[in-house]
Amino acid sequence: SHIDGHLMAYAAGVLPRDLGTQPFDCPPLNALHTYRVAKAALRGMNAWMHGGPPLPSMPPIRTTAALLVQRDAYGFTLGGVQQPDYGVPVAKNGQLALTNPLSGSGNFFFCTIAGYTQPLSTAEIQARYSSDADYVSRVRAAAQAAVQAGYMVPGDDALTAQEAQQQRLPLP
Repeated sequence: SHIDGHLMAYAAGVLPRDLGTQPFDCPPLNALHTYRVAKAALRGMNAWMHGGPPLPSMPPIRTTAALLVQRDAYGFTLGGVQQPDYGVPVAKNGQLALTNPLSGSGNFFFCTIAGYTQPLSTAEIQARYSSDADYVSRVRAAAQAAVQAGYMVPGDDALTAQEAQQQRLPLP
C-alpha cells in the first residue's frame, strides 16, 4: 500500500491544523510498518551518496508469466521484502482495498491505495504458532534478519519485538 497506520496517525494531526480538513475515514488500513522499510532505504541511500556501499538488493516479488503475483497456500505474496509482521503474520495485509466498504469517506481512490488489514482467524493463528512465546520468538528472529539484510535499521528490530509481545493472540 502507499500509506500505513503510522502515516495516517501523522496525517490525523496535521490535516486539521494545516488544511482545516479531517483525515479520510477508511476501513482498517494496511497495518504493516512500511515507514520502517522507507527509513532504512533513506538512511542507506544517504550513506551511499556519501561514499558508502550501495543499498542491498532485495528479491523481487515473484510473478507468473502473465505478471500475476505468486502467492503461498495462505495467500501471502512470495518474494519481495518480507517485513517481520508480514513474514510472521497475524493478519493479511494488502495493497489495494478494493473489497472493503468505505466508511463514508467519500474518497474511493485514497482509501483504495491505503490498503487493508484483515486479521487471521483463531484457527489460522493457532495453526501457525504454538504459544505467545513461539510467536514473539519468530518475530524477533525475522526483525533481526531484516536489520541484517538492510531493510530495517538497528533499533527497529527491538521495537518490532516489543510490539509482538504486546499482541494478545488467541493462543494457549
